[in-house]
Amino acid sequence: MATLPSPRQPLWCLPALFVLLTAAAAQAAPHITLGPADLLALDQPRVTFGLFNPGTNTLIGPQLYNTALLDTGANGILLANLAYIDDENYQQARRADNTPVYYNETGIAGDQWLEVYVPYDLVYSGGFGGGAETRISSVRAFGARTLNIGSFAAVVGMPAMVGRVVNLNLQPMADLDFIGVTFSAARPSPTSSSYHVNLSMLAPEFTGVLQPGDPTPTYSALPMIDGVKTAKGNKRFAGPMLLDTGAQTVIISTATAEALGIDYEHTTDEGGDVVDELEVGGVGGSTLIPLVNVEKLTIPTTEGVDLVWTDIVAGVVDIPGIGGVVGMNMLTSGYAGEILGGGSTTPYINKVILDFTNASRGVMRLDLNPAVNHVTADPTIPGDFNGDGLANVQDINPFVLALGNLDGYYAQFPDMDLSLADPNGDGRIDVQDINAFVNLLAQQGIMLDTAIIPEPSGMSLLLSGTLWMLLHRP
Repeated sequence: MATLPSPRQPLWCLPALFVLLTAAAAQAAPHITLGPADLLALDQPRVTFGLFNPGTNTLIGPQLYNTALLDTGANGILLANLAYIDDENYQQARRADNTPVYYNETGIAGDQWLEVYVPYDLVYSGGFGGGAETRISSVRAFGARTLNIGSFAAVVGMPAMVGRVVNLNLQPMADLDFIGVTFSAARPSPTSSSYHVNLSMLAPEFTGVLQPGDPTPTYSALPMIDGVKTAKGNKRFAGPMLLDTGAQTVIISTATAEALGIDYEHTTDEGGDVVDELEVGGVGGSTLIPLVNVEKLTIPTTEGVDLVWTDIVAGVVDIPGIGGVVGMNMLTSGYAGEILGGGSTTPYINKVILDFTNASRGVMRLDLNPAVNHVTADPTIPGDFNGDGLANVQDINPFVLALGNLDGYYAQFPDMDLSLADPNGDGRIDVQDINAFVNLLAQQGIMLDTAIIPEPSGMSLLLSGTLWMLLHRP
């Protein structure tokens, strides 16, 4: 076997690395690049619902407008202005001194005092009566006549989904119909294009209680996707994000934006990264949030296949207790293009199955459109700088480029994640990686033929000189 030079020897002897490689390709981690994310969700899941006197068929309301947003990003059951339009009289909870109970809820635009109601039975089914009705007893809703959430009379949150499987059929959107929503006790059989995402559950906190002992709204835990990766240029960031069917777009926190080197306070005309603004509303009113470009958002699956969305336009705002939001637009991407043209014209996901039958953890199953279910390799081998699944001499040029010109490297290899290729595993690409890189060529199971190239080529001399200068620079 050839003797590799010590990194403190003159590296003009590095051409010994230019030998015949006989190792088989190592296995690389797979991913599916779905494509660009739509700015806003084409549709969101909805249910028809009503609040009934406990154990009876006496409907309290809503009497007229009874369509609610089915929202995984909501802890409770929240009534808005359309739920009161027919003079519905939901009985407000009262303290022992007969004073009414309120809850100070925090939304994206601020705080709002909401009425807390006595327990009712919540009855609901898929949007516009689809599927069988489900009844949950003793649900304490809250709300306000002044709360405006658009065309929905309410937000039906996680209390309606705990202990159940929520089936979202996205395909009707292609025919200009609403998302199909049904509930079941178990997941349907998977398809050959099914991928599973583990969901941790974020326990609720009752931060809006106004007086000790006040009855609180019925709350349930929220689903979080762990290890969501975002990327822009040569910056990477990973962390948990809320799975929020009630959000029409992706949101990242200011901390995530800063980690990605994004200037969210100035427009592109001012030298920053803000491309536009978006008005978002709900509890506390409405507010404008800056929109910025994020190159990639990656969600890991239990199959070991990463799902990658590209060209994301994300809002930047801090939501208490949550580092970011994966909105419904990620799941509905491609449908708007199929209907209206422009952008991606291939929907990425046919169905979304949300399994909350285990109280301590959830599972999201994404049944992909088979047309996009193409798995490719991701570079996961230390020393693999060109993304071909191997650590070999073909990686010397990209390695030198990454050492000397990181922006130039990403321009040539935009899909690479250097944290995976880092030779010495310290999270940085610098001259400290040279020795590890040289050694990796022998440690990756690569057998070097004894026939050394006798005379270095012009390119190999150039590479050797570049490495030598990097190693010996002041």
